[in-house]
Amino acid sequence: PLPDYNLVRMPFGHRKQVLMNYHRTTLEYALPIYAGDLDGGFLFYLKRFILIPFVDYAWDKEHPAAQGTQPASFFSYGSAVMVTTRLFRIGTDLQFGVRWSALPGERDRVQFILSTGL
Repeated sequence: PLPDYNLVRMPFGHRKQVLMNYHRTTLEYALPIYAGDLDGGFLFYLKRFILIPFVDYAWDKEHPAAQGTQPASFFSYGSAVMVTTRLFRIGTDLQFGVRWSALPGERDRVQFILSTGL
């Protein structure tokens, strides 16, 4: 197996690669949207929606696509929409949603997200 030199994630939407001289910067901000504390009895309790716009950029000077002193670059931008809820009266929050990533020169990507407080 290839050694995993990446200690940080690739920009949203990009496939994982082994990179040797990797740098990444991300700008994202979570905007909570009040959902009115919708209570569905035993089934669910909806706390909020979260909109997360982002811009993500990374570069690697030793990537095979790098040309001379020009590093290979990986760029994406987009947004995620998350729902924070509790299902079946379980005591921990559950977040799920969808992330859309635009990659210049490639197809846009959609990812489904699931996160728990466990």
